[in-house]
Amino acid sequence: MKISLNHLFLVLVSLAVMPLLFMNGMFMDGAMYSAVSLNMAEGIGSFWQPIYGKDFFGLDGFYENPPLGIYSLSIFFKLFGDAFWVERLFLLICFLLSLLAQWLNIKEIISDKAKYSYWFLLLLWFITPTVFWTFRQNMMEVQLVPVLLLGNWWFLRFVRVGGNVVFASFIFSISIVMSFLIKGPVGIYLLAAPFVYFVVFNKDNRALKFGLLSVILSSALGFSLLLFPKAEHFFNQYLFVRTAERIKNNPTVDSRFWILGELFQQLIPALLIVMAVWAYTKYAKRSYQIKSKWSLYFALLAISGSFPLMISYVQRPFYLATSFPFYALALLFLVFGQVGDFTKWAQSLFGNYIKAIAVTLAVLLIGLTISFWGEPRRDRKLLADIDAYSELLPQVDKIYVTDQLIYNWSLKAYMMRNNRVDVQSYHGFDPDISLYLLSLDYIPETEHGRFTEVKSFESFTVYFLKKPSFSVLQEPSE
Repeated sequence: MKISLNHLFLVLVSLAVMPLLFMNGMFMDGAMYSAVSLNMAEGIGSFWQPIYGKDFFGLDGFYENPPLGIYSLSIFFKLFGDAFWVERLFLLICFLLSLLAQWLNIKEIISDKAKYSYWFLLLLWFITPTVFWTFRQNMMEVQLVPVLLLGNWWFLRFVRVGGNVVFASFIFSISIVMSFLIKGPVGIYLLAAPFVYFVVFNKDNRALKFGLLSVILSSALGFSLLLFPKAEHFFNQYLFVRTAERIKNNPTVDSRFWILGELFQQLIPALLIVMAVWAYTKYAKRSYQIKSKWSLYFALLAISGSFPLMISYVQRPFYLATSFPFYALALLFLVFGQVGDFTKWAQSLFGNYIKAIAVTLAVLLIGLTISFWGEPRRDRKLLADIDAYSELLPQVDKIYVTDQLIYNWSLKAYMMRNNRVDVQSYHGFDPDISLYLLSLDYIPETEHGRFTEVKSFESFTVYFLKKPSFSVLQEPSE
């Protein structure tokens, strides 16, 4: 088998993701999504009413995101059980689908020349810091990226080879609805693709017909969701209660334009690489064909996925992850000619070295993944304390926490995901539900009785409510 730069960079981007992906610990949002998905897999909650536990926001279900992403992961838990690697396997499949979808997009545009440019696209994409971070977490953006890329490829294929516009638009509209059901309104920006194409190329009315029909069909499909029982309640809670509340009362930035500054910083490495290529081209006094219209198409599509984030003061770097593949495609088509020439030159002169490096890195990839497997990547002490706690109180399914721990989202997520323990606020303490309490400080006698310390950990101390009316059989043993 001839190993090319494409193979080398596939190994490199995998090396940036896989070893750390299969370690234990996860960003709190990802751990929370895993917990809700596991609940759904075990029959706690349903598609239209996912359940996390007793919700701190006073809601009757989990409404942080639409339910498709939660449901998709729950299928993996049903198939493979609750081992820590199950959600990692799911993320790996999303990662591989994203790599495939990127290839399909450039192959649809430059056909056989794609094999000389794919590695450079991967470089531009994965040199963006948030990209390889996001693909190691269980963020909804990880699921959304392949859906958007495949949807765009489907549209481009229709433009190139034709076909039944109704059928093609219907499939495209399904991808739009899926995007909405994964990430909400921010996921539907791919609807702009046919109209951007029509404006940029200004020659194909099929794209305009495709776009108008897609708007109609995706709207019809979207509203048809309300025919499902409980769907109307879910969207009311998600859109008008939880999301509106976050936007109004929980801003994460001080300026709407913060996301633009973050976007520019994230793109600096890719921009510098492309500028270096152009600088060398000028220095060598060579000229190359560029696909400026395709670059503009992907740039406008990327902008439609990132600039609207300014509407809200709730902004995070990983929100940009869904638009970065399109920025990478836009930059690629500015230099694909130079990249093609370099690839042919490098593979003809250094083919054996490329093969040796690729094989060495592949072995390193496997070795690191095996070596890091299951080791704590983040929240090391918290995970160790929770494991020790689970051996101490193996049968408890609910536990209260004081105000010092109530907003430790990772604690709640890990307790639910790893131990099936629902962490609840002490202000709702009911001894008929649980006799146990986690706190950072000593708990004296209270209106409920006297709490005695069971065991102290670095992250929390476990207390047990002692009251004469309770049987000693309920007390924990060391």
